[in-house]
Amino acid sequence: MAHVKKKPAHFQNSLKDYLSLSYKVKRGLMVLFVLMAAEIITLAWLRYRPNSSEAVDSSAFRKEIDAFYASAAINPVTSEEKKFQSADKETVPATGDFRELKGDLFSFNPNQLPEKEWQRLGFSEKQVRSIKNYEAKGGVFKSSADVKKMYAISETEFNRIAPFIDLPEEKKAEPVTFKKINKPFLIIDIGTADSTELSKLPMVGDYLAYKIYNYRDKLGGFFSIDQLKEVHGLRDSTFIIILPHLVLGDSTNLRKINLNLAGYDELARHPYINSKIANVILAYRKQHGAFGDVKDLQKVALVDAELYRKIAPYLKVE
Repeated sequence: MAHVKKKPAHFQNSLKDYLSLSYKVKRGLMVLFVLMAAEIITLAWLRYRPNSSEAVDSSAFRKEIDAFYASAAINPVTSEEKKFQSADKETVPATGDFRELKGDLFSFNPNQLPEKEWQRLGFSEKQVRSIKNYEAKGGVFKSSADVKKMYAISETEFNRIAPFIDLPEEKKAEPVTFKKINKPFLIIDIGTADSTELSKLPMVGDYLAYKIYNYRDKLGGFFSIDQLKEVHGLRDSTFIIILPHLVLGDSTNLRKINLNLAGYDELARHPYINSKIANVILAYRKQHGAFGDVKDLQKVALVDAELYRKIAPYLKVE
């Protein structure tokens, strides 16, 4: 038998491992090998490729281009001009200041103006189409400034037609006049007004009106408007506000107390006379007899000038 040379064990193991790999892994390894081979070939070519020191002379080609522009009497298009030419033509005025402006001039309202009328003013079909597209999208010319904003109308064209634009909204509206209604100024007589009338005063509600009415009744009437300041709860700021609305028709219409007949309860009930002063008055009358005049009250102890000024209008002797 011929002797068969056995393959190395490690090769057999490697082959066995390769054959046991999945299809996706095998495919990945093949791609990796191909890429590595391509990279080796590329590096070898870059290393051994022939060097070329000849420079390309383009001067002759450039001269031919310049000669072409000269013979055609045009200028090369710059990058800025290309940018401008590629812009949306709808955003560029359809006309300019370079053409002769023609057309009739007449008073007109630009809103829903027929196309023929726009053309009669001297605008091209393209300009009129742009204006009508603006109106079709809901555009309205409320003022001459709205017409000026149209891209299709140049500044020169606008200045030409501006004096003839007739928009009702721009006409001066007649000044609105308001008829002044003169309400009667509120006047309240604090000497006779009831609580309902008093409550009509500014910053005086029902509660404060009742307190004013009740205080006037305890006093026996008001002989001065300033006596309102004595009402508990009526602030000085409120008094200043209501003062222009107040009058006192009769300052003498007061309920008076007879000094010679009044007892303790009647005297002490008055807001200006407390119980102590009432007892002193009764003691003086018992000791000196009846009062001959209201002025005699000034002889009574505890009755000073200020108290006498306030209480005298409410006293009498008979």
